[in-house]
Amino acid sequence: MSREVPNIILFGAGRFGQIHLRHYADLSREGRCNVLAVVDPDSAKAALAKKYNLQFAQEYDPQFYLSLDAVVITTPTDTHYSLVKQFLEEGKDVFVEKPTATTTNRVGGLVSLAQEKERVLNVGYLWRFIPALQEAKDRLSEVGRIRTVEAYNLNDRPPRTDSGIIVNLGIHPIDAINFVLAQTPQRVSCTHRGLDIDSGLEDEVIISLQYNGFPATVKARCGYPHRKKELTVIGDRGEFTVSFLDQSFTRRWRENGSDCLELRTPVTPVDLLRLEAEKFLEAIKSRRSDNLGQEDVRVMRICELANQAGKEGATIQF
Repeated sequence: MSREVPNIILFGAGRFGQIHLRHYADLSREGRCNVLAVVDPDSAKAALAKKYNLQFAQEYDPQFYLSLDAVVITTPTDTHYSLVKQFLEEGKDVFVEKPTATTTNRVGGLVSLAQEKERVLNVGYLWRFIPALQEAKDRLSEVGRIRTVEAYNLNDRPPRTDSGIIVNLGIHPIDAINFVLAQTPQRVSCTHRGLDIDSGLEDEVIISLQYNGFPATVKARCGYPHRKKELTVIGDRGEFTVSFLDQSFTRRWRENGSDCLELRTPVTPVDLLRLEAEKFLEAIKSRRSDNLGQEDVRVMRICELANQAGKEGATIQF
């Protein structure tokens, strides 16, 4: 791309897509990108495009957008693979909401294609943008020898119908655990605690990951009475908890026979989707993509094995 300011189209104007659109519209006003259009099969979304003075289309026409540099894909999960593949093959940079695709082989194929085409492929691992998670990673040694890790992504919304809960909710805590620990599990098991009869997809899971010398448990569920999104690392010298709702960092430990507590909650939490959009634009400019690599493949492989383990009632080697 030779342009200093990239031309971008947003695909999908659902709940998350509308938030992305607001941020890219702001970034466009700041002169950091140029949003050309919104593409969504729902004709009612034309009003949304009009609100931002953008073109609207229900289908993508490559001849109409010859000056396109990059795309932002926030469509249903089961459409990600074909869209990402199409635009990488056309030589465009791509941001896609997680997951990139619903199988390890497909994710790996897209990563390889992006490398072959020398294109940016960024994926929406939103939890990584919370400063408290980076702090937990940086201060991991303070908990001592790790005994266990617990993570929750419990949502009060109904289950989705385009893919199961593992790749929609479970994927975030799995990625966060790998990120903080800088390692991947050795074994994976899973219990399906619920199954949506209409879709045939899991809507509640407990995933057990065995790391080097300690276990980690991930609980993900839709239709929960309230939201709970957090990660706790427990060691023999204390514990850390990161909340992904209020973005707080909590450290607990004992010293001289007394319980000690360190708690920090940001007055104004960072806007994670704004940071995600800025990172994509920076990657386009610098030609670097932190999410382009085998970590995407590894996270999807864990999700895939968890789903298999839940169906078979087995523990599977990673």
